[in-house]
Amino acid sequence: MRFVIIIAAILAAILGLAAWGPGSLNAMHFEPPLPDPALAARFETETAPLRQEREDLHGAEDLEPGPDGRLYTSLADGRIMARGPSGDWEMVAETGGRPLGLAFGPDGTLFVADRANHRVRKVTSKGTVSTLAGSGRMEVMDGKGQQASFVYPNAIAL
Repeated sequence: MRFVIIIAAILAAILGLAAWGPGSLNAMHFEPPLPDPALAARFETETAPLRQEREDLHGAEDLEPGPDGRLYTSLADGRIMARGPSGDWEMVAETGGRPLGLAFGPDGTLFVADRANHRVRKVTSKGTVSTLAGSGRMEVMDGKGQQASFVYPNAIAL
């Protein structure tokens, strides 16, 4: 008998919480507003996009505005691309790794955190890529130049 009373009390508590507890429904009728005639004209016809992006530009990792007014991005395949005011993309450099972080120095030099090669790269304005720091080994070690080691560097800030 005691067992039946405990089960009845638990069921009463559950039903009480369901009906009046914090999760109870307080349903209301929703009346959507009438459409604005001034906005309806904007949605009458579909327009095609003004520009189609290149299909080989997938996997953007980082975006950085450059000192020359172009927008720079690093791609998952190792390329660093720049987009000018006309909207066209131009390849600036090929790092041979996976550039995740971009940052420009005061002189316009681009510094890149190369995750795949465990290095910090330097890209000149002519597109020449060189290693600024990192031995390429996956370990953490302080040092200058190639005596330093990184584990998957993914960002850089100057």
